[in-house]
Amino acid sequence: MVEINIHNIEEVIFNDSNLWKKLPDLRHIRDQWKLSQMSPVLRAMGQKAKLDFLNKSKKAHEDIISKYLGTTVTITKIDKNVVKNMELNIEDAELDLNLESESLYPRFSTYLKENKLKITFWR
Repeated sequence: MVEINIHNIEEVIFNDSNLWKKLPDLRHIRDQWKLSQMSPVLRAMGQKAKLDFLNKSKKAHEDIISKYLGTTVTITKIDKNVVKNMELNIEDAELDLNLESESLYPRFSTYLKENKLKITFWR
């Protein structure tokens, strides 16, 4: 099993030109990454390309990569958002908000509006 993340994406995915032939809908991301390798000034573009691949890839892409590599592949998404909003029906709301130490969003605010529980989480 291979877990593709920000640390190994270049060696597993971006450096393999044969794999990219099987991922034409994400090819523009590799093109951005290749440009960033040509000049140190464009290094930030390369980091953004890696994040874009991780966040835009879908289950179908995981399946294609798994078949190509001959092993199970998982792609670790990176949550780069600072704020997350949730809206729940008040009758269905069974949410444990006491998991601050395990949550990526340790701070939150709640309010009610029209029988809806609205929660805003932030880092």
